[in-house]
Amino acid sequence: MIENFLKSPEKITIPESPRKYKDEDIKILESADIEEKIAAQSVITARVATRRFLEESCELAKLLPPRKKCLFIMHYSAGLSQSDIAKLCNVSEGTVYRRLKQITKELNEMRKCCDRRQNGTKTYKNAKERLVRTFQRKNRVGNPGIDKNIPGPLP
Repeated sequence: MIENFLKSPEKITIPESPRKYKDEDIKILESADIEEKIAAQSVITARVATRRFLEESCELAKLLPPRKKCLFIMHYSAGLSQSDIAKLCNVSEGTVYRRLKQITKELNEMRKCCDRRQNGTKTYKNAKERLVRTFQRKNRVGNPGIDKNIPGPLP
């Protein structure tokens, strides 16, 4: 199962989008209580924000190394729980939690980096290409970070 995920990195997708309003949200929004309406609206806004975060993360996840990419796909795309992933990979749930946390941190760092570069460049595409080069350099074998003393062509 894991090998299939690794073989098809271009198939990173997010689950079907949830309807904007669920039935219970509509009932609350139709009720007369102002506080409940505000609470329901914030829940819906949070759902939309999560969806946007997942879409951006899927784009950036394609740049991750294979194992991290596989874990990202299993959790966010396939919708497997942390305990299911732990059983599949034969590791503890704590390990899966820590790795997912690390991946999320890395994706946020990549997103910030991309946003900063987008401000200085004409297009998002240029920013993303520069970001790809930076992360490929960081992940090169024998290169902990960008070290100019190591010989060899840069990507």
